[in-house]
Amino acid sequence: MNHIQINQNDLIQILCDEANWESHGIHPRKGLLLYGMTGVGKTYALNAYLKETLKNMGHQIDAEVIEIGVAQHGANYFGRFLQDNMVWNDFGQEERVMMYMGTTIKPGQSIFMYRHTKFPTLLTHFTTNRTLDGLEERYGDRIFSRLAEMCTFINVTGVDRRKNP
Repeated sequence: MNHIQINQNDLIQILCDEANWESHGIHPRKGLLLYGMTGVGKTYALNAYLKETLKNMGHQIDAEVIEIGVAQHGANYFGRFLQDNMVWNDFGQEERVMMYMGTTIKPGQSIFMYRHTKFPTLLTHFTTNRTLDGLEERYGDRIFSRLAEMCTFINVTGVDRRKNP
């Protein structure tokens, strides 16, 4: 598993310097999974990187929006996540199991598995406040193993800038 730690003060500079990613332990053809406590700038840094490098962000989605989409459209909602790169903010915060017209849906697991299985060359970037152990506990070994294959795990350290400006 590719796992590194970066302080919030260095994160944007390191992410925007793709030429030196490998020297920092970041795999250039994998997605990024930024994890750490609330307010350390994970989403901000990921958006800055994508804008700076003119990457095709594709779909940007928050966990809460996934819940609303599934509640309104069921599994049909997933189609929008299968065609392009994706940024998934607050991964692991979406409801584990939802019901749609009598059908049980696991939105996070389903979207993830569709992307991994059918479109392995698409990049998926994640931000989460969960620990790696928490992600593995939430999704199980099967999903976590695939997540490790798809992403470089970056532990973003620092303080909550919303509380300590």
